[in-house]
Amino acid sequence: MPIDSRKPRKLLVIHGVEVGNSGQQKQNEGLEALIRSRSASIKLNFSSEMFCYEDLNDADKSTWVNKIKPVFTGVATAMLSQSPLLGALADKAIGVTADLVQDVVIAKEQGSTAKKIVELLKRAIIKTYDEGTALYIAAHSLGSIYAYRAINELILMDGYFDGASRQTWPVQGLVTFGSPLPLPMFRTTVVNPISNPEFQRHGLRWKNFNDAADPIISESLWGNPAKYDGVEKFSGAGWLVSDTPVDSGKVWLLAHTAYWQNSLIADSLVDMILN
Repeated sequence: MPIDSRKPRKLLVIHGVEVGNSGQQKQNEGLEALIRSRSASIKLNFSSEMFCYEDLNDADKSTWVNKIKPVFTGVATAMLSQSPLLGALADKAIGVTADLVQDVVIAKEQGSTAKKIVELLKRAIIKTYDEGTALYIAAHSLGSIYAYRAINELILMDGYFDGASRQTWPVQGLVTFGSPLPLPMFRTTVVNPISNPEFQRHGLRWKNFNDAADPIISESLWGNPAKYDGVEKFSGAGWLVSDTPVDSGKVWLLAHTAYWQNSLIADSLVDMILN
């Protein structure tokens, strides 16, 4: 069905590897503020919303991360008896590291938790679609993996990407940043299920941003742009894909989190929402 152009548009923001709980994920607020500041002379009629899955990851007790965590916690406990400060720091570091690694392992292994995240994301997309609201997705890091999987599953289903006009699709555009999608560890394949020539002609817009100093996207400790394959290899499958390098001026993991403040990403979203 066609979307209602009179309704405010929606930006669905998907976080990546995070700590804490789902209620603490507020990245959409900063991104929305940046978008509005970049379009100060234009009245953008849109709202933003988070899609959070951190609580689902934290509740998953099946991964090897949780199985080995007690061993390292025992080390921290031993350190605590020798030095309360060092023990407390070790316990905190172990907890944070296990939390972050678990997020990656869940996405990589594509087990029940990952499948549930994709299913819930599909439901969120369909709910917005049924309301007749134009939806745009901005996804960081692991969030881009779930976004790609969810959209492709909808592409495979009847009734969602069948129309000749983009105005009949449940997702109007995708922006990803700090995306590890091209890495071999995620075994992501190019999905090309679309026989509709109109879909191929119009294409689903997908803009990806990558920082050469970001170690996550290259699997290189200090970042290595030569190792980043980019997502343009997914073009030709009904996607209009472009890779754009950015330079945050940050190094190591700070480069991976700096995308949220990047004006080029905000400008890209402004352009999508307007057009």
